[in-house]
Amino acid sequence: MGNNRSKSAKHVDVLPNASAKQLVQDKFIEACRVGDVDVVRRLLRQETTINVNQGIETFGVTALLYACQNGHAEVVALLLDEARDTIDVNQTARAGVGIIGFTPLCYACSRGNVRVVNLLLDKAGDKIDINKATETGGTPLMAAADRGYSDIVMLLLNQPGIDCNKTWTNKDGTRFTPLTRAKDLGHEAVVNLLQSHAKTS
Repeated sequence: MGNNRSKSAKHVDVLPNASAKQLVQDKFIEACRVGDVDVVRRLLRQETTINVNQGIETFGVTALLYACQNGHAEVVALLLDEARDTIDVNQTARAGVGIIGFTPLCYACSRGNVRVVNLLLDKAGDKIDINKATETGGTPLMAAADRGYSDIVMLLLNQPGIDCNKTWTNKDGTRFTPLTRAKDLGHEAVVNLLQSHAKTS
């Protein structure tokens, strides 16, 4: 009781006298990746050199991207609260965490993590580009529709300015909208939500 780490989180040891800026930054990103809330909080509050938007070299994977990809809701909430004025909620990675160009919201949607999606929309909804897509058209809505996450699709459809008609290009060159993709994969609940939204919009 009273432990605010998720069961899957691992502890990250941070050297108390570490002075190298990059070492501290790397420890911060690693703590976000594994879900060590205590270390993330300590570094955000005590280390003035932390850059919440700096990703791992070469890949560009940021702390928020890692936390969203791995479903660490407590870390996501902490980042959004502590770095509210500086964090880039639409930043993408160049490589290293799955699909290149996915935003934090895209990762949360693709993993079916309703709690993280809710946190992003509630705490940073005014800053999030809800329709930001990868080069192949992978939007948050497409990611959720593709996997049949009807609860997340419903959340997204309630967002102002949501575009249900953006197309995604498959590896073989075929193109889909969220609706046609959900139909092809047999996600009936998602199909019903998208069709109902189309009738009322």
